[in-house]
Amino acid sequence: MHALLSVALRSLGQHWWHITQGMGISSAGLGVLRVVVARDGLKSSEVAARGWCTPGTLTSVVNTLVRDGYVERRGDEGDRRVVRLYATELGRRKCRQAMSQLPPYLGNSFDYLDPADEPVVRKFLVDTIQRYSKLAREGRGT
Repeated sequence: MHALLSVALRSLGQHWWHITQGMGISSAGLGVLRVVVARDGLKSSEVAARGWCTPGTLTSVVNTLVRDGYVERRGDEGDRRVVRLYATELGRRKCRQAMSQLPPYLGNSFDYLDPADEPVVRKFLVDTIQRYSKLAREGRGT
């Protein structure tokens, strides 16, 4: 099961990379930007957890997004040790523009899935996300 899921995730990642080419933002950058646009003011660790990437990878991606003017870092008003991430107006426009180009690619991504199987697959994916998100929050790998 683990090997199949690993290969499926890698294949999906490659598909995402290919469909985001030519958008003026990396596939990782778009993934992070989508999280920040959806919820301004998250800490980097929260964005990493929601974007399924490591904090080290996130730092590099956010540095690029900041450099390109899509995201800004702001100190937390209540705790100056905390830095929060916010999408700029340019970042919001870039996210909308990039996401508007994806429907032709995403619309048929799962057309091979029998509609009768969708509830089972959906339940498996939701349960998997919930389980491994909880384990990640607890700092455990198993």
